[in-house]
Amino acid sequence: NGHPASFEIKSDPLASASHQRPYHFSYNERSSGSHLAGEGVLPRPFDFSAMESTFEAGGEDLQDLYYLVGLHIINTGTYRLTGKLERDGLHFNYSDLSVHSGQSDMRGSVGVDSTRTRPQLDVRLESHVFRFADIGLRAAGRALPVSGPPLLLSQAALNPAGFQKADAAIAVHIDQVELARLRLQNVAAKGSLDHGVLT
Repeated sequence: NGHPASFEIKSDPLASASHQRPYHFSYNERSSGSHLAGEGVLPRPFDFSAMESTFEAGGEDLQDLYYLVGLHIINTGTYRLTGKLERDGLHFNYSDLSVHSGQSDMRGSVGVDSTRTRPQLDVRLESHVFRFADIGLRAAGRALPVSGPPLLLSQAALNPAGFQKADAAIAVHIDQVELARLRLQNVAAKGSLDHGVLT
């Protein structure tokens, strides 16, 4: 990806691996100002179709996780992310997700069913406070200077190409949404993504 990266993986000794007991491992990755670390277990050694792992990540911009996991997310300021991954064949479940950046928080779960031709995502997110000022290039300190009063909405952009790769069911609840000059209480939304159409 054109960015230097470092990886460290530690695990149980290969000589002692046995199908009679789980195989433990830990990892630590760094690139572009972000780091990702965690520890986990393979219930059956060397069989990566079943796995459990907890993880935590942090850095200057959530978007920089792309250089560690290959997933485009969104620009933020300094962030901290924690969660748990469970894999069962082609089913992946990310639970206990929690991310904080600025004064905003988000928590929830993401399930991924990759048994179909198009992966199906089940996204459920909740937030106590979500500030539009905490996302986008300006929050990350990467925006060009602009004059005039702040815009009502963030200029953070989603990548439309990402909508073409998977379908999704989405549910979001936020106790308080803060725009530039407005505060909204108890905001809830449900949506679906089907072959690139977001409803």
